[in-house]
Amino acid sequence: MVANPTTITGSIGSISGKFNTTGFYSKLGITYDTLSVGPNGLMWSDVTDFTPKQRQIFEENHWRGFNQWLDDVASRRGLTREEAEKLAMGRVWTGRQAKGNGLIDELGGLERAIELAKEAAGIDTAEGVTLVYYPKKKGIVESILGGESPISAMVRWVVYRFFHEDLAETYRLMTTARVNAWPMETTDAVKPAR
Repeated sequence: MVANPTTITGSIGSISGKFNTTGFYSKLGITYDTLSVGPNGLMWSDVTDFTPKQRQIFEENHWRGFNQWLDDVASRRGLTREEAEKLAMGRVWTGRQAKGNGLIDELGGLERAIELAKEAAGIDTAEGVTLVYYPKKKGIVESILGGESPISAMVRWVVYRFFHEDLAETYRLMTTARVNAWPMETTDAVKPAR
């Protein structure tokens, strides 16, 4: 693991919870009715608080996950559980401090990380490699049409309306008008409406 000396490194910590949005919905005039099966059917509902039993389940699950994560960090970084715990609980470190604490292997940037990756893959360090960046950068059309923003939604609606309504209506008018905009051959089977 490589980090620049000034990189903010960490934190080995965990935050979890849920929001009860009943008051917010109430201000908007939105009301809910709920139906559940079992004592914990609404445990993750955003319109109920945890019951005491649900809070206990939630907290036990949270700490179980955190402790598994902490054990994993300790084993992978060659630390004891106690050493890892002293570095955890939301603490953050500079890259230089993280190196001293055993949370990273080396100080350096992308170039050093590439060198190490080449060594691990058995590639000559002098050989060039191609970097592929993810997520791939979207073009302007893909950004506008593929996004989830209100502007993207509006553009999709305008395009949809043009192709499915305006264009269809224009075609209908041109093929059914008394004077066609372009000459059309007619057969007995298909004749424009007059």
